[in-house]
Amino acid sequence: MTHNPEQLFELFYKNVTFEMNPPGMPKWQSEGMKHWWRERFMNALYGVQESRNLRSWAEAPQMWLVAYREFSETPTIIYEVGTFEQYEAGFHAFYRTTCRIQAQKIKQIAISLQPESDFYYLDTEHYLKLSEAKDQQFQQKTGKKFNISDYSKEMYEIQIREVEIDA
Repeated sequence: MTHNPEQLFELFYKNVTFEMNPPGMPKWQSEGMKHWWRERFMNALYGVQESRNLRSWAEAPQMWLVAYREFSETPTIIYEVGTFEQYEAGFHAFYRTTCRIQAQKIKQIAISLQPESDFYYLDTEHYLKLSEAKDQQFQQKTGKKFNISDYSKEMYEIQIREVEIDA
């Protein structure tokens, strides 16, 4: 469910009307307060910096508490990309995001750089250099420092898990 900025403001203002505009306040004054709150809300929404004297002590906490209450009713889904150890059945997440597409990209990068086990490889120095190169490639492509070379294809599977978080 997406809202345009005006809908967001109306949701916000509906929740703070009683707290910010006491009963019995004249209508003209109440409309002025609504206009003032709309301006503050839109500035906060679009990241416009206001001078400190425009912000009341109650404004920021109220605004974000109300927005948090309003949108916490819909659960947030976190996508975890991680390694699944096939023999111990353990999942260890190394990347978390709220974007499914980003999680799929990270998974594909991890799979492409995941090494195959070579138990008969004799040149350990060369093997370590290859491992470091894969780890550096992973960090360059994803921005995440993770030793992908420690998780061979034979022992580990790269998976995405969905975790629903209730606020």
